[in-house]
Amino acid sequence: MQHGASAPHTPERQKRNGPVPLVLHMAMVRAQYASAQAALPAWRDTAHRGDKIACGPEHEAMAAWHLRYEDVSSADLATALAAHCEARLAAFLKGVEHYQSAQFERPPSASQIVFKAGSLTLLDHGGTGPPVLLVPSLINPSWVLDLLPGASFAEYLISQGLRVLRVDWGTPTPAERGFNIADYVMHRLCRALSYAADQFGPVHLIGYCLGGNLALAAALKQRQLVRSFCAIATPWDFHAMGDAARAVVAQTLNQLRPILNKTAEMPADALQALFAQLDPTQIERKFVDFAALDPNNLKNRRRIEHFIAVEDWSNDGPALVRGVVEDCFERFYGNNDPYGGHWHVAGTPVHPAALSCPSMVVAAGQDRIVPKSSTLALGRQLPDAHLISPSAGHVGMMVGSKAKRQCWHPVTQWMKRH
Repeated sequence: MQHGASAPHTPERQKRNGPVPLVLHMAMVRAQYASAQAALPAWRDTAHRGDKIACGPEHEAMAAWHLRYEDVSSADLATALAAHCEARLAAFLKGVEHYQSAQFERPPSASQIVFKAGSLTLLDHGGTGPPVLLVPSLINPSWVLDLLPGASFAEYLISQGLRVLRVDWGTPTPAERGFNIADYVMHRLCRALSYAADQFGPVHLIGYCLGGNLALAAALKQRQLVRSFCAIATPWDFHAMGDAARAVVAQTLNQLRPILNKTAEMPADALQALFAQLDPTQIERKFVDFAALDPNNLKNRRRIEHFIAVEDWSNDGPALVRGVVEDCFERFYGNNDPYGGHWHVAGTPVHPAALSCPSMVVAAGQDRIVPKSSTLALGRQLPDAHLISPSAGHVGMMVGSKAKRQCWHPVTQWMKRH
């Protein structure tokens, strides 16, 4: 697959608004520093006594700060920590400014639209050999599966002798305003799957994140059209997210209920705010590290472009219609319907055990959005599923520096055997 040439630098380019929502991220960063300054002395005492310390992103950050100041006396700790927080805040703001003002634009791929159904478009990336249909989540844009030259899952699959097609859900139109997830399966994905199979034969079906849930439901509805099914970072046991994450989801839905009732959709910014709360220290870490990259270094330039592309993707995305929000927040996170066998599509329960084609499940070991145990629960319900667990995060397993070795290659080799 050939990507288009890099877009020329445009000095007049409008600054990016991200990371979205910036006001929330700023508040969370400042709260993180204030919490660290208040809690680190007591945290150090607990560590020195050898008492058990809670786990989680915040505590991991605290452990790192504890190691940094292990040899600093209690009398000097407050001054040293305050200076460190000021330095990190300056670095964070520098990273945000570099990202917002960057002139880099992701080069477009050469994929062609070959089918449309409402807001959905089916993109053909080309290639030869058995067809692969990539199904992304409804929440973020599909181009994470074709991020950049050299960092593209679609590009890699083509290099391995496969024909690649990608679903793009697009922005909901009035036709999707009353949809729930089952409607997206039946009236959008199943139609795209039928087209792909009619043109190229039965497909290898790969779903990423929530796309895996939709892909599984479509595979059960159109079994004769699917050679194999692979779920990557797909949430299945939603209660494995933990009580704290589920509480955040429930609180978010309650706060946004008036907007949902009035507009019948959830703004993209609200979803980004939810994800930020699931891993409250991530944004600070990312942008502090980004600020340290020297753009004059050729190797760093590639990392900078990769960072910008990933951030542009994560800050993009359409609003979700009310039916999808209620499915995800109430029936999935709240009631755990998929795991319990109570999620129905067109009147039929989505039971993984009923899938007859070969299946594979990829569960990221460092995923804070979809915990490994949530995805592995799907693997245990599928018949004889092949399971792997890359040492990566939710996005890193798809576009990170280890993605090819830990995810793309094993998935491709497994498909070739079927």
